[in-house]
Amino acid sequence: MLSVKEETQNIKTRSSNIRLSLNRDKYSNLTMSFKSKSKIIIKLLFKVNFRELYNLFLAYLTMKRQPLKIKSSPLFLQVETTNKCNFVCKMCYVNRERKNENKKNLSVKNFKYILKRFPFAKVIILHGAGEPLINPSLIEMIRIAKKRELITGFFSNGSLLNKKIANDIICLNLDWITFSVDSISKEMYEFIREKGNFDILIDNMKYLLNLRNKLRKKTEINVLMVLMSYNIKELPKLLQFFNDLRVDKVAVQRVHLTGDDLKRFSKFLVTDKDLIKKIRLESERKANQIRTKLVFQSYFLERNQKRRCDWPWVGPFITVEGFVTPCCVLSDYRIINFGNLFEEEFSEIWNNKKYQNFRKRLKSSKRPKECFSCPYYSKTVF
Repeated sequence: MLSVKEETQNIKTRSSNIRLSLNRDKYSNLTMSFKSKSKIIIKLLFKVNFRELYNLFLAYLTMKRQPLKIKSSPLFLQVETTNKCNFVCKMCYVNRERKNENKKNLSVKNFKYILKRFPFAKVIILHGAGEPLINPSLIEMIRIAKKRELITGFFSNGSLLNKKIANDIICLNLDWITFSVDSISKEMYEFIREKGNFDILIDNMKYLLNLRNKLRKKTEINVLMVLMSYNIKELPKLLQFFNDLRVDKVAVQRVHLTGDDLKRFSKFLVTDKDLIKKIRLESERKANQIRTKLVFQSYFLERNQKRRCDWPWVGPFITVEGFVTPCCVLSDYRIINFGNLFEEEFSEIWNNKKYQNFRKRLKSSKRPKECFSCPYYSKTVF
């Protein structure tokens, strides 16, 4: 395991020069507690100027009424910092179906260009189809986002989290980081996350957790488990394992599939509802017993759930190429996109015919074909 002691004093000196931003509300994924929502709203009311307050009011009306044409500027955005990945996960298309595509990192110049188009944004996620830590400019992007006082975080496979990156993350007061860990069995983890190394991941996580705790920082460190037929029975043991590491939260969601993936990779889905119920109850009891925060996002392929998704009214997903798509699940611009941010102004894209048509279809009683297998169809962003 990486050592913390040798870097502690140096980091204290560096971190003292970094201005604190918002007093980090828990924002480890897109689902927030009522308490966290209330804290953010209260802070915003005390920090915003008139234009920001007016936009906040319009955003509230937008989320409440969900019109086709929107008057408010987004409070939230997700930016794909790279579409490269160093893993070949069993359930992921990035290094399978798209392995021969020309992949790239987002430049700092383009990142700044994107941020300027969102003057009222308060939350940003720096993650897309790829592994964010592949981009050597990620830390600089975090620095820029935090200077803007944005609530900032990203998902990672954790394999590239070296000592320097960990120190920078903690010094910059990153609000949250969520590690994708689908198994605590080395064999199963490396089977699912091909090219991954379980021992390296856990060592890196331990270093980050120890460093965060040593410096008394508030970066939330979480785990996301993708629930599949391969690993569903592991969940209670996984909770105990990460509780022992003092991880802040464990979130669980089923694998999400799009297009032909549904036919080819349906073997990953857990279809036994009795098994799901049994594991969920057992896991909830375990979480209560050891006082671990457990969040279930989705369990199986829901067919008839009521729509609660409000992504198209809250903010966009922006690919590394600049394409604006509805959300992180529909991050492949070839499936659907509303325009390119590097070719036209976002204000024009935000209310163009394609965006309005998608909002209309999403509001209808019939689920859009693009959203058919989405695990977040019945979830809200805020």
